[in-house]
Amino acid sequence: KIMKKSTVLQCLVYLSQVLAVLSQGTDEALDLQVLCRQCKGQGSCDVSVPGQCVQYYRCQKVENNWYVEKMNCAHGTHFSEATGGCIQPKDANCPYDPCLNETAGFYKLEGFCRSYWECRLDQNLGRGISEAHCCPVNQTFSKDGKCVDDPSCDNPEECTVLAKDAIVNDVVCPEGKYGVGCRYTCSEHCIGTCDSMNGECSECAVGWMGSKCMEECRYKSVPDNLYLYMEVVADVEVPRGCGLGTIFSQDKCICDKDPNYVRNNECKPDVEIAFESGNQVKNTIDWKWIGGTFRSVSETVNLKDKVYKVGRFDGTSSNLYIPFYNRNTEMRKKFTTEILFNPDNGKGNKQQILLSNCQSVNSRDAPFEISLLKDTQDIQITVEGVPSEVAGAEPPQTYSMTMKYKPDDWNKLEVVFNGEKNLLTARNLDLSGGVISDASTAVNNFLENGLDLRVGWCSNKGYFVGKMAMVRTYLCEPQLSVDVEPAAASSGNSNAAATGNLDTAAGSLEPAAVVADTPVLTELTTVVPV
Repeated sequence: KIMKKSTVLQCLVYLSQVLAVLSQGTDEALDLQVLCRQCKGQGSCDVSVPGQCVQYYRCQKVENNWYVEKMNCAHGTHFSEATGGCIQPKDANCPYDPCLNETAGFYKLEGFCRSYWECRLDQNLGRGISEAHCCPVNQTFSKDGKCVDDPSCDNPEECTVLAKDAIVNDVVCPEGKYGVGCRYTCSEHCIGTCDSMNGECSECAVGWMGSKCMEECRYKSVPDNLYLYMEVVADVEVPRGCGLGTIFSQDKCICDKDPNYVRNNECKPDVEIAFESGNQVKNTIDWKWIGGTFRSVSETVNLKDKVYKVGRFDGTSSNLYIPFYNRNTEMRKKFTTEILFNPDNGKGNKQQILLSNCQSVNSRDAPFEISLLKDTQDIQITVEGVPSEVAGAEPPQTYSMTMKYKPDDWNKLEVVFNGEKNLLTARNLDLSGGVISDASTAVNNFLENGLDLRVGWCSNKGYFVGKMAMVRTYLCEPQLSVDVEPAAASSGNSNAAATGNLDTAAGSLEPAAVVADTPVLTELTTVVPV
């Protein structure tokens, strides 16, 4: 009976999607232009997709053009027209919810691999609601209502919540077995702990790699250079490099800690991003790779007798990324950044990323994040910290502070995190060196281990709208002196202010290599002229 209802639900979902497409008409550009008028004079807004509950359109007006991007709600949520955001299905009241008149069965949405939905009776509402579940990585939800193997279904970010999975194994599998009913055998090359749900291994045997230790090592050492290695892709060797303080280990098939590494005592930036003409971005310390896109403008800004070219961030497709900081354990101890930015007043998302890891190695929370809160004109600085230097050994705690910025004007933000001194401090200056705002708080933690740093964007958060002229990042503390003792730290969510004094110097660090990971980019669907 459940299986029949599941088939009916899938047909209804498919039919609603077809009707939604047909209802949009032939002139998609005109329809989207009309759709974005729902912003009612605002520079941006989110509007529903006809026939859909888990997707919405993000309309962004930039220089008389509407940029329209189709977005997905977080796993387990529906878009609500009333709130303009993604919330719990029982509160969203999406008119296209297939479970409105159903209280049993499963269905799966087109375009999603691991996630699926179950119709459940809500006693308070007296009707059916959709409840989200998710299959493990490398499995997909089949037509007969089971999670089945599918190697291509390997997106770890599709599902944000796994705790309420309906298709999971409640029995603890014996050693060497995993999956639903303990049907699968862990890889013989797994010499560490094998996860009983998805078969992922904590450690692989020599010459093997991958989360399940089922891939032969595709990396090769480089003779006479411990900091480089070659990645073999379709019989082609691509040069790669290890991060700061690590060397390549052929036995482990990873970049491992370098026992002979000595930190440079002179604090100089590791990365200085310069915005060149022709939409080109470069690192003035040229041995560390950076990438991304922005739009050049014929404008310069002067700071301390130095002239900087200006890059424009449009709030949708502009993005920069710095892979050097991906899982870089040195960032956990000390990290400094300087950002020269000019935000557009009233444009873009309510929260806009200036600089962020976007997520940590162990969770979706960003270990280090600087964002702008447009409505209050605040800079929000947040760090996720753990008491131990061993990343992931203890649950992270959140510390944050806010300070003011000037819209439609140039701001010079300086932020220093020092886990060894238990201190996070920042100040925001104008071009003359005058202090706009400053803040400081004790943290009592090291940074959680994070992924690569991104400038002006995170795929699941707000994109920056405005101009930038320079971004510097350091793995050290450049000539810091604090005039006032910081406020006492709490066990989480700090928001304290004090006076600080930061003096920084540009320069270069001795070369080391870096692994260049591929960034996750959000697809821009349509550009509609006004």
